[in-house]
Amino acid sequence: MIFNYAQLKDMAEKSKTTDFAGQYIKVNSDIECRQAENNGAITPIGNDTHKFAGIFDGNGYTIKNIQINAIVDEATGLFNNIAKAGVVKNMVVENIQVNFNDNGTIVAGLIAGENMGTIENVKVSGGKISAISKSWLQNHYFSVGGVVGANAGTVRNVDIEVDIDVQINGKKIADKIDITAIFFTKSTITVGAVAGYLAEGSAIVDTNATGSVKAHAVTNNVTYNGVYGFTEANTDVDASFSGSNNIG
Repeated sequence: MIFNYAQLKDMAEKSKTTDFAGQYIKVNSDIECRQAENNGAITPIGNDTHKFAGIFDGNGYTIKNIQINAIVDEATGLFNNIAKAGVVKNMVVENIQVNFNDNGTIVAGLIAGENMGTIENVKVSGGKISAISKSWLQNHYFSVGGVVGANAGTVRNVDIEVDIDVQINGKKIADKIDITAIFFTKSTITVGAVAGYLAEGSAIVDTNATGSVKAHAVTNNVTYNGVYGFTEANTDVDASFSGSNNIG
């Protein structure tokens, strides 16, 4: 069980060498991170080698005021990558901040950078994603979403407020989600309120998003369709997004 920030941070550190397969991890208290060490910062749970394959049950509790420190050229979110067997559920997240400032590939979401498993029964409010890249490499790709950057699994019953500060400095907005995706690149860019990219066979169902999304690229090649940025064939999308956008 997880009761506090220190235990959550310890889980993130252990996840660099284990995928938690077969383990059921339950949160048993609200977790306030603001007064914790490193200003409530942790690295994403899991990495490209050890994708999270357990069950993370938020048990209806709230994780508040947490910062996610990105790792260069790896997916970024509370979870780096959720494996096909992985489940993240029953969680409320308030004031989560994900920052990415690098010259490489960006795949970022508040709950997961990449998801091949299941994210369900989650409410997100009061967060921020600031994703900045100055890369000009043609083979880099960029997928940013309020919940998940790139989704190859299922996102179900998610309620997310997505608001962007119109200022380029990404000023924090209380009780909103601020996604500032500022891309200086000639590569593929997909941005959505819930998911940046939907792989074939993936799903977003019973999900609602409100607010606004902002993304800029000097080459004006941003793909954006409200709930998601880009979808492959044979995806299941039953979701809505109401609000404004500033794309270009």
